[in-house]
Amino acid sequence: MSYQSLSNSLYNPSSTVGTSGTSLTLSDTTQSTSTETGALIVSGGSGIAKNLYVGGNIVATGTVTSGGGGSGLTRLSYLSSVGSSTSVTFDNTVITASYKRIEIVFQGISADATATLRMRLSGDNGSTPSSYFTIRSSQAASSQNRGRLTIDNCDSASANREVCSDLDEDGNIICGNINVTSGVIDWLELSPSTGNFDGGTVSIYGWN
Repeated sequence: MSYQSLSNSLYNPSSTVGTSGTSLTLSDTTQSTSTETGALIVSGGSGIAKNLYVGGNIVATGTVTSGGGGSGLTRLSYLSSVGSSTSVTFDNTVITASYKRIEIVFQGISADATATLRMRLSGDNGSTPSSYFTIRSSQAASSQNRGRLTIDNCDSASANREVCSDLDEDGNIICGNINVTSGVIDWLELSPSTGNFDGGTVSIYGWN
């Protein structure tokens, strides 16, 4: 295998790059927090002919599709900072279509007081929101969380929506149901139970 195509900043055969047969191994464990950080940085695109396994979170700032483009996962919105607001709302200007599943990816989400994180849903753009559902148990002020929240059965006019969250810092997964009878989900609100958000990014995706 030739290393000529690897940049000088990446190629360090004494510590970070090795081969096994025709495989390329990087032993550097640098975490990625942007397109310009991590153990492997690629300036152009990437084509992968076979399976891809990811052990951490997937964060995309563009549209993610599968199956040739007609269906799949579509990024609906990305908030680079939740700021210092008491809540974050995605309404029918963001959730503009009917989706089987809505997914939210959190990076470094936190609140300025000891609080749980919670969510409400609606099928009539927030006119009659559901009761609050806890997506993260109570944690200290400024405790940062990373993880994913999934909401299934979003395309039903009246049904229990199945919710699962892995935001708890102790590794627990919180799952349950939110009953929404007002229509297909087109509104979602996130909020701390006390105080304000004080940092973190939020991405929302629709899946069909």
